[in-house]
Amino acid sequence: MAATRALFAVRGSDGISIVHGPPKFRQNQDFGSDNSGRCTVMTFSADGSLFAWCNGQSVRVVDTSKFSLVCRIPKEKTQCLDFSPKSTHISTWEQYTASKDQSAGVNNLEIWNLQAGRLVAGFSQKKKDTWQPKWSEDESVCARSVTNEVHCFHNTDFTSIATKLRLQGISDFELSPGSPPLTVAAYVPGSKEMWSRKDLKLISKPQASDSTYFEWCPDGEHILTATTSPRLREGNGYKLWHYTGKLLDERSVDELWEVKWQPVVHGVFKEPRIDYSAAASATTQEQQKTKDVYRPPGLRGSAPSVKLHENEPAENMKPKEGQEMSKSAAKNKKKREAKARAKQEQEAAIGEVVNSKLPPPSPASPPVADTTTLPPEKEKKLRNLKKKLRQIEDLKEQQKSGKTLEKNQLDKVAAEASLIKEIQELELGS
Repeated sequence: MAATRALFAVRGSDGISIVHGPPKFRQNQDFGSDNSGRCTVMTFSADGSLFAWCNGQSVRVVDTSKFSLVCRIPKEKTQCLDFSPKSTHISTWEQYTASKDQSAGVNNLEIWNLQAGRLVAGFSQKKKDTWQPKWSEDESVCARSVTNEVHCFHNTDFTSIATKLRLQGISDFELSPGSPPLTVAAYVPGSKEMWSRKDLKLISKPQASDSTYFEWCPDGEHILTATTSPRLREGNGYKLWHYTGKLLDERSVDELWEVKWQPVVHGVFKEPRIDYSAAASATTQEQQKTKDVYRPPGLRGSAPSVKLHENEPAENMKPKEGQEMSKSAAKNKKKREAKARAKQEQEAAIGEVVNSKLPPPSPASPPVADTTTLPPEKEKKLRNLKKKLRQIEDLKEQQKSGKTLEKNQLDKVAAEASLIKEIQELELGS
């Protein structure tokens, strides 16, 4: 029989621990902790009465009422675990391997009887995505996926296949449950919406930035969110929320891999009464918090290193006449002035280059006022040509300073004469 208290398990680089849910939020002393740091997987049984994990030495199964040991399975490389619906069996999976002696591969998927602690079946299963055997709720049928087939075993007799379904190209399958599902949940990282299923009203919209995991507590009132590795390496930890959007508890973990509520049988917790007024208050407080520009978890709490734009200060922020500027303000002013001078000099240099290539005006021709303008398409072309010419001037300056230009840059410089000729032709209207 599962315990009536809300518990969740935490798996990270420092091992596995069991933590009490609301209102205590403290570590369970009966379980203590497994500090091996090599805990690859953990899981609860469907009713929460059993808890299993692999610590790199063996798979251990405990009773959650007192956390006493049920059995120990000598599978130190286990990566996946799953209980049968009635908690009579547990399935283990480890990475597929083959050898010269066993070219077909070793049995990396195994099914164990928990009461006897005995291996009852072993299979070779390459793909991790489809490793898990599927059981009917009464455990009368156990099915597993193989290439283009589903093999069914009856009454935990794994010595022979009772039913074989041929399904070309099958990638996954499910056995229909004994009763229809009662709820549907959707999760968007960082944003949550709590809805009442009875009257379809929105209750709250709390924010949980960088969350990679979300799970309801079996009591129907609390939510567990977490930021886990390897999905996110920074800012790992978990948070406990009330459905109204109020944050109840928050813990940081150096490297958190997994958190999971202990399941309980239906009817243990009373159905909660929805308090919309508390939800509205919590949501308002959440919205009043300052909204900052998104920054990666690893850079939070530190000052910005650069400014994207250096804008001129407003008139009332500029120093009065006779008032001395700060060092940074004076430095920024010099930069702006130098940039403006460089632009003017560059434009003047381009004008000189173009004008030096123009033919001298004919002395016999009287000056005529230019009343014509270029068509829009030619004007656009002229602007683009002058832009390219400015780029060439920049490249030539870089070349003078000793910088080695790339081949495409040298090609641009070589095209200077043809560009100037095009500009002259457009400006003369020829």
